Amino acid sequence: MLVLPFLLPETLASLRLTNAFKARDERTLELNEIVQTEQWKNIQELHVEGLFVIASLRDFAHISRLEVNIMTVTPEDLIFLKEAFMTMATPKDHTYYYEKFEDKEKLDTVFGPSINASEAGSKKQWEFDIPENKEKVPLFRKNGKTPPELVLMPDIVLSNIFSKLDLCSGLKVRNTCTRLRSVSNFGTIFCNHVCVAIEEEKINLHFDDFQVAYQKLGHNCVVQTDSGPTHVIFNEDYKNVALNDLKSILQCVNFCINHLEFMVPPRCERIYAKLIFTIIKSLENGGRPKKLKIEVLLNNSSNLGKINKLIPFMEPGYLNTMLLLFNKTREQDFDKIVDTQQWLQCESVGIHGDIGEIVPSKYLNNFSHFNYIDLHCSPTLVEMLHFAQTITVSPTFRLCQIYTSMPGFHYEHFLAALGLTDPYEDPDGGICYSLAIPDSDDRITYVLSEETCVIRREKYNKDTEKYERSLALFF
Repeated sequence: MLVLPFLLPETLASLRLTNAFKARDERTLELNEIVQTEQWKNIQELHVEGLFVIASLRDFAHISRLEVNIMTVTPEDLIFLKEAFMTMATPKDHTYYYEKFEDKEKLDTVFGPSINASEAGSKKQWEFDIPENKEKVPLFRKNGKTPPELVLMPDIVLSNIFSKLDLCSGLKVRNTCTRLRSVSNFGTIFCNHVCVAIEEEKINLHFDDFQVAYQKLGHNCVVQTDSGPTHVIFNEDYKNVALNDLKSILQCVNFCINHLEFMVPPRCERIYAKLIFTIIKSLENGGRPKKLKIEVLLNNSSNLGKINKLIPFMEPGYLNTMLLLFNKTREQDFDKIVDTQQWLQCESVGIHGDIGEIVPSKYLNNFSHFNYIDLHCSPTLVEMLHFAQTITVSPTFRLCQIYTSMPGFHYEHFLAALGLTDPYEDPDGGICYSLAIPDSDDRITYVLSEETCVIRREKYNKDTEKYERSLALFF
């Protein structure tokens, strides 16, 4: 502000002050010296962004259009502004976002009942007749940062406004106040596919057809959407900007995602850990953890050590399918998820990676409740026999594929133990064996090779007199 005294007072009409260094912190700006200058007295428009102003509201009375963050508001300030507005010829439009309102109960005594006193909510509105003038001076007591003209609109108008916004912008507007959040959450917000792709110095968020990318540019963050211009957020870490936007989305009460996907290369695991931590903290906001409604979870990362922290925050019974891709096995990662309700109520699972044994064979029985199973594992003969006998008695079981590069048993021993004889060629060209299911027209088939064991429950179609095969969901 040292340059202000060197500007011509009669030419300076508008002043915009922005905290470009830390747009989201709570730095303060003292105006004690500025308000004494001639330049200040001629300003007709003032906007302050990212800063809390320390000044008296009386210093703003001459300004026509104003929007500032103010630390403290008093009834005496509003009384002064009311009297000033009623005696000035030029129209005024002031918006104050305050941190503290001292003795605000006095307003009802000084101004009388508000014109919307019968309405529920914490916002109040007063209007005053201007002497010898048919116009009225509207005066609002604000609670939050939402323009009063917006929240007074009918629900149908607000709904139409929301429908014109993209997903990220709409969710940011929803979080501004209780009124807008109530209107926006009237119905469930559905999103078919959300993908979080983390790259080196870049994060991509995909929401169906909408995409936004956050990229590092020196000490700044470049934000690019597929349907809008590129803009730069100065002195902001790209990771923090992306995580704040994602947190706003997931905090929405009725937000449902059919497919949630994480794509994380090994060199970006630290960023991934911070992302999961941010999501969990946002879901724990308010002391009552919310559950994400995710139908299909796809995770491609180095290990399960990140996603297993998020799985308990997903709605049990809603989570239907999990596909987990990683290349490092840690038994403690399985210990944390195989006993959760999310795991026990999920119907389909696929676990694959770059090495032979992704799933330790000791956990094989923890997969027996799934209808569709697709995983890398190297079980022993005893483990495989017990697992096969467990899954085949389940009426909901459809398909199990186990890939192994280091089989712990010879398949002829497995065939002999199950009493499988009379091999035949299946439609895929493999050697197949079948086993009848007692008290059922269905059958269990086994397709065995050096690296794969495929177990299917084939349903018998009485109309076609043929068995119908269940196809693999993943690979």
